Amino acid sequence: MRRALLVIAALLCFALPSRATISIVAHTSVVGNGASVTVTTLNINTTGATAEFIGVIDYNADPSTTPPSDSLGNTWTYIATATAPANAGGATVRSGIFYCLNPTTGTAQNFSVTSIYGPVFVIAASGVATSAALDLHSEAGAGGYTSSTVQPGGITPSQNGEILITLLDGGTFGTPYTIDSSFTNPDSQAYTSGLSFGGSMGYLIQTTAGVEDPTWSATTQPNVFGLGTNIASFKASGGPPPSGHCGACDLSMLLHLR
Repeated sequence: MRRALLVIAALLCFALPSRATISIVAHTSVVGNGASVTVTTLNINTTGATAEFIGVIDYNADPSTTPPSDSLGNTWTYIATATAPANAGGATVRSGIFYCLNPTTGTAQNFSVTSIYGPVFVIAASGVATSAALDLHSEAGAGGYTSSTVQPGGITPSQNGEILITLLDGGTFGTPYTIDSSFTNPDSQAYTSGLSFGGSMGYLIQTTAGVEDPTWSATTQPNVFGLGTNIASFKASGGPPPSGHCGACDLSMLLHLR
């Protein structure tokens, strides 16, 4: 009986799934095109992605009111809104992140948003959990519309191996938009007068969970609108419980000690 229990415990230990390694599958962006105009990205190959993220920037409107669509008919979930400091006239720019878990993907997928002077950013990743993946998020505006840096507020993912997605509302600040703390921002869109605010979207795939509060920086120029930023972390698929504890392995050890 003891031998049988040892065999079962060992099999259970080895049967526990390993945590997936998250990787970037594709990314793209598109500049805004004026007030309440639908903009559409170029087609990208998202095959293999288990999660897709869309960053949206809007003028005097909450991005949650203008959900994105895509060419494959996915459904999008909104997280929360960051509001940049109001300008002298009281107008603001707001930004937010949408996500889709276990999306329908393909070799030629595009994404559309009807925003107000807002660029759109997309990141597709594999290895993200296909349910209950959203872990933590934080949002913030800069200290004033003349401040050329902004941080979203620190978050500490609950598990190793998570991906952190951050969005910058660049307002009317100039490019380049840069980010520290080992984040990568593969796509930026410059402020274009009369058409689009500036912005960028970045990511970090952590090996070991730790606090992150990256600083976005923009180039100072005569500014009318300030900076805002969002950050969210998403869990990897598979893996042991967050504590890293294996009950089957504990059973095996106890049986050996008896």
